[in-house]
Amino acid sequence: MTGGRQPFLFGRALRPGAAHCISCERFIGPVRECPYCSEASVHNAFIHKLRVAVVLLAIFGLAGLHGFAANTEPPLVEISAINSMMGFARVRIKGEVRYDAYVGRRSGDVSYLSFLVSDGTGRARLVAYGTVARGILSGYLPIRGDVISATVAVDPRSGEEPRLRLDAPNHLVLSVGRPGQ
Repeated sequence: MTGGRQPFLFGRALRPGAAHCISCERFIGPVRECPYCSEASVHNAFIHKLRVAVVLLAIFGLAGLHGFAANTEPPLVEISAINSMMGFARVRIKGEVRYDAYVGRRSGDVSYLSFLVSDGTGRARLVAYGTVARGILSGYLPIRGDVISATVAVDPRSGEEPRLRLDAPNHLVLSVGRPGQ
């Protein structure tokens, strides 16, 4: 060091542990030992513990938030309340299938499935594409008169009739069985 007086670098006094080596006065950053002269650097233990605590708090906070979001069910809404400003929102609806499901095929393979649902306040078209449509088709195909409950994503298009997208076959649940079942 420089004989009792504070060393300067670019007009600023170097403090011990301020990212500069106290021996050679070079910038060393947050390392514990100077890479130039191998002198141990002075670090504030409180700052180190605070950094560890902040990282742990962030990790546990994100894990808690993920757990809360994964176990929270989307709200049940009336179809008449769905509008174009709810684009990509996840909601639950419950209603009666108005017409038999239409299965769209391309080259003999199922490309989409569509049916109309009404809950008494309005009506909406539910659509499933690709593997979701094939999954619904392999299990249970809704027909006119079935009462269903579905967790859907709102398609962001403006128009008179909301378009709702099913993202997984298990998001479509039959609430009331068909007569004779």
